[in-house]
Amino acid sequence: MENAGFLRLNRCVENLANYGLLFSYRIDYDNDETAFHPTVREQPFFNEWKRKNIDNYLLVPHAWKRAVKRESNIQELFLEPYNSVIDKFFSERGLILIKGSSWKNIKTPGFDLVDGKKLLFENQDSLFEQIKNIEDTKLKINRSSVATAMTQDEIHEDVLLFFDNLKIIVEQGNIIPEKL
Repeated sequence: MENAGFLRLNRCVENLANYGLLFSYRIDYDNDETAFHPTVREQPFFNEWKRKNIDNYLLVPHAWKRAVKRESNIQELFLEPYNSVIDKFFSERGLILIKGSSWKNIKTPGFDLVDGKKLLFENQDSLFEQIKNIEDTKLKINRSSVATAMTQDEIHEDVLLFFDNLKIIVEQGNIIPEKL
């Protein structure tokens, strides 16, 4: 069974599989000494997600608020219960933007280490579940809703680099070299 994200990208870039775009994920036992970090020579073919899982790139409170507004069609005045839940969720977990940093290059360790997949979507007390249960509206905010609600300044540099590399590969028609 193929990854849904890959299938969406493949619709945008015909024959994406032929381009050999590979990823390295940091996983629990990785540390700076044992983790794989692509060299400049290995780019654009290898990309590194520096966070524990890809859902950690969705840990942006304002993007969640915009997604709720768009998906619910609720007037601004009535969004307060949703905004309060979102603010409380992020602040209780210390997942806030610290002064002098930006979402694009935030280096706060919490964002790399938490399990965003469980925190945002899978746990019974996930943000997804909390939003869905507000006033029994059954509002469902999915990954795509949050991602499309992000502004350019909220998209992390890892994600931007991935798309820059994808563009290079497609424009040049590069196939991954047998030996890097």
